[in-house]
Amino acid sequence: MSRLRRRRGIAMADFIAGSLIFSATLGVFVGFTQLKFDTLQMAEDLSLGTAALEAEVDRLRELDGIEAPQGAPDLQGFRPLSEFPVDALYEGRGRVSARALRVEGGSAYQLYEVRVEVSWRSGPEDRDRVASSLVLPLRPGGPR
Repeated sequence: MSRLRRRRGIAMADFIAGSLIFSATLGVFVGFTQLKFDTLQMAEDLSLGTAALEAEVDRLRELDGIEAPQGAPDLQGFRPLSEFPVDALYEGRGRVSARALRVEGGSAYQLYEVRVEVSWRSGPEDRDRVASSLVLPLRPGGPR
């Protein structure tokens, strides 16, 4: 009779050990799956932000130039030009700002460094952003 009880005890221990191993494996799989989906969402947001940035840069390149920037400069000397919504992203917004092009030992000939930024909320406290710069002249007939 004691041999029969030992076999049942071993079978129960095997079942419990197998269940624990299966549960741990399933937990790891679910964790990796969630990480994969989070990574795919971040990649999609970055792709949408980059597309909005490139569209605005292309739009600016098609213009004859920019108007002289107004307003208070930020720490790098950029003054705001315009803002635009990015509806494809959560709390997405774009900002265009400019500063006079800095040329060492010479004149910049009314050229401006234009910075385009697109930012969006990627978490409760996180904001992601992409940015690009280009050089554009002042619009003909504008203030010098």
